[in-house]
Parts: sequence; structure tokens; C-alpha cells
Amino acid sequence: MLGVNRNFNSRWQLGGDIKLYNISGTPASGALPETIGTGNILVYTLQGIATGLLTKRDISVLSLSYIDSRSYTGESASLSYRSLFQDKWTFDVALRYYTQHDNAGTDLSRWSTNLRLGYRWRDRLTLEGEYGYEKTLTESTATSDDSSRHYFSLGYRWDF
Repeated sequence: MLGVNRNFNSRWQLGGDIKLYNISGTPASGALPETIGTGNILVYTLQGIATGLLTKRDISVLSLSYIDSRSYTGESASLSYRSLFQDKWTFDVALRYYTQHDNAGTDLSRWSTNLRLGYRWRDRLTLEGEYGYEKTLTESTATSDDSSRHYFSLGYRWDF
């Protein structure tokens, strides 16, 4: 990965990075079939980051990415917002869109959003609750699939 960030003033910064992934394949093992390696996957990302945009203690991030590999291309856009209030509470919200086209002629598009609320208990323990929704449309010459899912989680994070 290679990335740069540039501060424009006390509120705004612009960042960009290039990531290179290459995941190896695996041989067949028992009932599991062989998997083929990915080859090089390049991800180009541009981010605009703002602090204190809506409240004194928040962070907003707009991110745009382009993914290029030997078997597919993809684009994504996301907007996320995090606010800290009353010293112990955090509120996060995110909206994402992803689209992909592969060499077999399959197109995928996905919208997702999630909300997370956290409460910092003591110095190193945070209690968190998260709800998310995802809608995916996959189309090829032979099939079309429109699916959605809701998910939630409750848990804690221990920072040690």
C-alpha cells in the first residue's frame, strides 16, 4: 500500500492510496476443491475527511474506490459519520454503494447502511450495538437475483 494525505486547513484533508493484493490459490484437499489465486488486484482510493463538520467532535469521510483485477472491475462510494458526545457515547452511521462487473458477464450492485451506538464503560471497555441493512442485485445473462438482509450485533470491545 502507498498512500498520502494532505491537510488543507484545520477541518479538511484529502487522501489517496493505492493497494496491491495477490491471494494465492489452494490445492484440493479431501472434499474441498482447488481454488485459483486472484492474481494482482489493484485498489485505487480517494478520500475527503472532515473534522468538526456538524459538531465539535465528529469525523465525516467520503471515500471513492476503483478496483481492477484480471477477473472483475468494481467501483465503490461510501459516506461515514462518527460523533462523540457526552465523553462516553459514540454514534456512527455509514452508507455504501458497490458495483462490480466480471469477465463472465455478471453484474452486481449493493447498497448498504449501518448504525452503531457505543458506550465507553470505564477506561478500556466499550459496549456496542449495531444494526445494518444490505440490498444486493446480481444479474447475468442466465439469472437475476435480488436479495436483502438485516443484521444486528451486540457486544463489547476491550482495549488492552
